[in-house]
Amino acid sequence: EISSWLVEEMNMENLPLQLRPEWNVVTSIHPLGGAGYRFYPDQLRGEGFYISCFRKKEKEKEAHLRPRKLEKLAAGEKDILQNYLKKDKMEFIRHNDLLFGVTSTLLQEYQRIAASLNIRYYGLGMGTIMKGKLIPEHALALSTLVSDSIPVNHLSFSESIKYLQKQDTSIRITGIGWQLISYQNHNLGWVNVLPNRINNYYPKELRILKQSDQATFS
Repeated sequence: EISSWLVEEMNMENLPLQLRPEWNVVTSIHPLGGAGYRFYPDQLRGEGFYISCFRKKEKEKEAHLRPRKLEKLAAGEKDILQNYLKKDKMEFIRHNDLLFGVTSTLLQEYQRIAASLNIRYYGLGMGTIMKGKLIPEHALALSTLVSDSIPVNHLSFSESIKYLQKQDTSIRITGIGWQLISYQNHNLGWVNVLPNRINNYYPKELRILKQSDQATFS
């Protein structure tokens, strides 16, 4: 009944499928012509289902959408973000208070897509700027585009586990400001080094919950 309704009311045509006899699929002929295919559970493996293929006779009208204008950053904000990147052919935009870096060649594509879809995440998440300084996004630490000028601290296995658990670590770090944490040349995340302490910025929702005495972590 649904197949006949699609042909009559939605101006569709039924398309036959080429199936092999050894598949044991049973063909059913529609009252208005065309076919559907029944996969009976006693004839083949599975719980049983039905399929039929249709195509609209008329072409859909092509939609002409005006590209959405994305919020770009001021020159000073761009300079702050650029200091964290190797690559200089990036466009920076603001979306829901988060700053993103987008490859210049893809910016127009994002604008077209944003005209009809709700984009939640653009390109590379950079972070947010507060009082003229960047609070970097976790994604930036993991990106291959992060600048080589940012200090990197290489941890042992046990210290890396503590970092991933968001525990206090006994590592010694020189300098202050945002620095990367790495294990075997793979960046794990950020720390913010202050004069009297080190703040672990590994995302809370990603942290390892098991303690070291509960698992070998090998």
